[in-house]
Amino acid sequence: MLASLTLLCLAPGAAPSPVGSSPEDPLPFVSSHVDVGKKGETLALRDLEGDGTLELLRVNARGLGVRALTAEGAYAENEVLLPWSTATTGWDLADLDGDGVTELLTVTDGEHLVRRRFTGEGWDDGDVLAGMPIYLPSGLSRVPFARDVDGDERLDLVLPGPGRFHILLNRSTVVEGDTQLGWASPLLVEFDPNVDYDFGDPMRLSSTFGQSIIVPFFTVEDVDGDGRQDLVSEVDDRISVHLARPEIDSLPTWELDLSGFKDAPTLRDVDLDNLLGSVSGFAQWRIADLDGVPPNDLVMGAEGEVRVYLGGGAKGASGDPDQVLKASGNVLRFFVRDVAGDPRPDLQIVRGERVSLSRLLKYLVLPGQLDFDVLTYENQDGALARRPTQRATIGLRVPRLITFFGEAEELGDRIEAQWKIPAIRIDWDRDGSSDDVIDEVDGELWLYRNAAPPEHRLEHVTMSRGIEGLVEQVVLRDTDRLGDGGLTVIDIETLDDFVGSPGAALRAAVAGRETALKMPLRSGVEDREFRAVDLNADGKTDILTVIEGDGTYRVEFLVQR
Repeated sequence: MLASLTLLCLAPGAAPSPVGSSPEDPLPFVSSHVDVGKKGETLALRDLEGDGTLELLRVNARGLGVRALTAEGAYAENEVLLPWSTATTGWDLADLDGDGVTELLTVTDGEHLVRRRFTGEGWDDGDVLAGMPIYLPSGLSRVPFARDVDGDERLDLVLPGPGRFHILLNRSTVVEGDTQLGWASPLLVEFDPNVDYDFGDPMRLSSTFGQSIIVPFFTVEDVDGDGRQDLVSEVDDRISVHLARPEIDSLPTWELDLSGFKDAPTLRDVDLDNLLGSVSGFAQWRIADLDGVPPNDLVMGAEGEVRVYLGGGAKGASGDPDQVLKASGNVLRFFVRDVAGDPRPDLQIVRGERVSLSRLLKYLVLPGQLDFDVLTYENQDGALARRPTQRATIGLRVPRLITFFGEAEELGDRIEAQWKIPAIRIDWDRDGSSDDVIDEVDGELWLYRNAAPPEHRLEHVTMSRGIEGLVEQVVLRDTDRLGDGGLTVIDIETLDDFVGSPGAALRAAVAGRETALKMPLRSGVEDREFRAVDLNADGKTDILTVIEGDGTYRVEFLVQR
C-alpha cells in the first residue's frame, strides 16, 4: 500500500489539523490528512517549485489538483485544479531538465506530448515536446513517458506508438546556465500489446465491462560490458538487443529466438511418475562476464543443458558454443552469480528430485521431505568447472497433509499478521544512523531511540529482479554460507519463522524498552503502514502513515515542528 504511495488511489481529503496534547506539553508534529478511496484516483508527492518542499498532488477524472504545504507544516485544504481537456488522457510526472522541478507530461489528443510547469497559482499552457501517433488506453492512465534509457542520469522520452515504442534520448545542452532540451532521432522498439476486453454479463444490470492492456516493456543494462547502457526488449520468445555504439542502435544489433526450446506444459506432458518434469527445462539466458575479457558473455540453458558463448554479449549466440554443460534430472532453474567470493561469477543449477503422484498422496497421511539440489560449477580462470564443485540441499519438510490442511489457514494468518506489523527503522535524531524505531501500539505512534537491531535478512528484499532475484536473496545466500554439503531445511509447519517480517523483528527488539514519544494517530480498521520522508526540506524526519478505513485509505502527514 504505502510502498507505492506515489501512486495511490484516493478520494477527496479532509481539512488539515494541527496536533498537540496541550500548550504545556505540545507534540512535535503538525498533522494533516486526506481520505483515500480505493479506486479511481491517484496521490503523489512531488517538488513542483524547486524549493525542496513536496506538494501534494491528486489525480482523478476531474483533473490534477495541487495542495501546497503551508509554513505551519499542514497541507492546505484548498487545491489548484487543472481539468483534463479529454476523457482519454495519458499523464506522467518527471524532471526532464534536472533542475529539481517536477513537471507534468500529458497526451490528450493521441499525438502530442505536452510539458507543463506549476507556477504556484496554476499550470502554464505548456510546450509540445514531441508529435507522433501515441498509443493510449481508454480513460485516464498514468503512462511512463519519461525514463533514463541510456543510463546518463537524464530522463529520456518513451512514447508507445502503434506496435512500437519511440524512444527519444535526451540530448539537452546547457547555455549560459540554462538547460535547453533536445532529443536524438527516435529509436524504434517493437512490442506486442496484450489487450483484454471484458464485456460483462448482459443478463445482469450490475455487470461491468472494461479494458485491460499489458504492454511488454524493455529493460536497460550494459549487455556487452563496454560501460554504456544498452536496450533489451522481449516480444513472445524473441529477445532483441540494441547496443549503444555509442548511440543505441535503432535496429536490433542481435536477436535471440527461444521458440525452439521447451514450451509451457500441456496436460499431455504431465508424467505422473515425475511431476516436476513437466515444469523443468524452460529456456533461460543470462549475460555475465565469465572470463574477464570484453565483451560480456552469453549463457543459455534449457532441458538440463547450459551453453556458454564467450563474447556473446556483443554478437549473441552465433557459431558453436565455447562450452556445453549437461545436468541430469529435473533442472528447474539456473543462476549466474558469485558463489566463491572472487570477482568472477559462477554457475548454480537448482534441480528437483522425482516426485510421483503416489508419493504426494502418501504425504496425506505421513510426513516427508522434498529435496532440491543446488549444484555450483565454479568459475575456474574464465571457464566453468565441468562437474559440480559444491553441492548443497534445500529440504522442504512436508507435514502430514491431512492434519496440515486444517492448520494451513492458521499458519497463513500468522504469516499475514507478521507482515502487517508496521514497525520501521528511521534516523529520528539525525545522527546518520537508522537505529531508531517507530511502531503503532493501540492506535498510537511509539518512538524508540537507538533501539533498532541489526538489519533483518529480509529487510531489503525486493521484487525488482523478479522471482529469481527473490530466490537468490532469501534462499541461495543461506546455501552459499553453509558451503559444500550444506543443508537448508524449510519446514512448512513453521514457515512463519522462516519468512518472519522485518517489522516483527523490530517490534520484538524494542519490547520492554522505554519510549521517547507517544502520540495518537488517525484511527482505522487495519493494515497501518509508515514511511519516513522530509516533506518540507528542513532536514528533519517527517512521517507518512496510512491505515485502511471503511472503504477508504486514511493518509496522515506528520511534519516535525
